[in-house]
Amino acid sequence: MDNDRLVKLLNLSSSNNEGEAISAIKKANSLLKESNSSWEDILKEKPETNKFDKIEYAILQRNLQKEISISRELKDELKFSKMILKYLGIFIIFLIIVIILK
Repeated sequence: MDNDRLVKLLNLSSSNNEGEAISAIKKANSLLKESNSSWEDILKEKPETNKFDKIEYAILQRNLQKEISISRELKDELKFSKMILKYLGIFIIFLIIVIILK
């Protein structure tokens, strides 16, 4: 079964051109018939996974965990920086008041 071709035909089936859409559906049905498949077979088919996919997924998952950890650290640093700026602003206002009252 040529899944890429089937996907292209299914995409064409949503065409605004009614004739093109019907033709795409008919061709998709013919493709299924040629491969002795049915829509039920296609819809129940699980995607193939291979060893590479599993390794790639594990790497992506590990990288995502690192990014989440870094994001949390940056969030904490940002909170701390905001707090420092807040108190620095209060201190500057206090200094200005002291200078004015002299």
